[in-house]
Amino acid sequence: MRECHFPMTKSFQPGILFCCMIQTKQVGTTWLFRLYAALFVMLPWSLDIAPGSWHIRLPSEALTLFIGLSLLWFVWQQPALLRTIRYRQILIAAVIAWMVWLTFSMFCSTMPLVSFKYWLVDAGQWWVFFAGILLFPGWWRRLLPFFICSMGVVVVYTLAHHYQYDFRADQSMLAPMPFFPDHTLYSAILVMLLPILPFLFKKHRASGFAVLFFTGLLFANCRAAWLSLMAGLFLLIPFVFHNKWKWLVLLACLAIVAGALMQDRIKEKISHDVSSLERFNRYSSALRMANSRPLTGFGPGTFQFRYITFQQADEMTRISITDPEKDIRPDQFGRGGGAHSEYFQALAENGWPGLFFWLVLVCATVYKGVGMYLSGQNNEHRWLMLAVTFSLLTLFLHTLFNNFLHDGRVAMLFWGQVAWLMNRDEE
Repeated sequence: MRECHFPMTKSFQPGILFCCMIQTKQVGTTWLFRLYAALFVMLPWSLDIAPGSWHIRLPSEALTLFIGLSLLWFVWQQPALLRTIRYRQILIAAVIAWMVWLTFSMFCSTMPLVSFKYWLVDAGQWWVFFAGILLFPGWWRRLLPFFICSMGVVVVYTLAHHYQYDFRADQSMLAPMPFFPDHTLYSAILVMLLPILPFLFKKHRASGFAVLFFTGLLFANCRAAWLSLMAGLFLLIPFVFHNKWKWLVLLACLAIVAGALMQDRIKEKISHDVSSLERFNRYSSALRMANSRPLTGFGPGTFQFRYITFQQADEMTRISITDPEKDIRPDQFGRGGGAHSEYFQALAENGWPGLFFWLVLVCATVYKGVGMYLSGQNNEHRWLMLAVTFSLLTLFLHTLFNNFLHDGRVAMLFWGQVAWLMNRDEE
């Protein structure tokens, strides 16, 4: 860093002070950026540690906590940063409403300690990934390649692990372990990264990562991931070809015919699939929980404990849980305690208002991204906005069938991209 040289006269003392303040700020942001970079590298490799009944991911959650406190101190020292945020946006109102209601629901929880710990992780991730990127929007495109490169190594490890079992489909669920609990979370992240690769790397590197991630996705055998990818493409096509209505009508007709032809096959598949049947069991339990506590829900993080008594015998399956402490173990794959839907989990844990605020956040995000694509003047900027919107849309579709937002890797991609979208109007 270049040193400041001012004559040591009384008239130049304010200049010396100002220069030192600028240097201090630059040094602070440099170290903060390096901490963020370390976190983005370590996120794919963090391990779930369970000391007693508590779960913590190390080192990512420890780093998130340290960065959160550092960011808080930095904002305290530089309050002018808060004035750089444009608050008059529908999207930021939706974000604040969701976080406020999550906090309110936490105070009304039926399991206060569980909800506080769950809320603390969610709030910390929101502060680090949303507020941090909102304050330093230029960091996002510099930080994300760290995560992508690290994730690429995890994909190589997963494929090598899977190769030891001859790429058997029944082993794809366990191949990403111990870094990912199952193939669904692993696949969701790959799908979210695919659309934005061309805008972060040069052509040959982007192509290399795309081939690697598609290969990982292919062997992961996650139906929800492929469905979210195809459904996301289908939903965005009308915006890309909004002036070619004849092609849109033809596409809609083909989709209706395909749906009609596959209807019986889909029903038969679901009726014999224990994973799908268990999801219906969780969804029904979530609805009954919402009817029991419609306003505040049972509290953040409580679904896995409270839904047990809301199950009905005729809806339960062989992987249904009756005792969380006994049934949720590493060797009991498929028996996770979540609602298997971000929407039903929001409903059961935060009540009907919680589901409403979550839907508002989802719709506001897609509306913001599509609006920026349609109104963009620069072609590269327009396609970047569409890619980010597509990435987020795949998450919103995938979380119809799985709940991921509490995981730091998904939280980073979700909150980071939402914050980054809010700062792109000027491009």
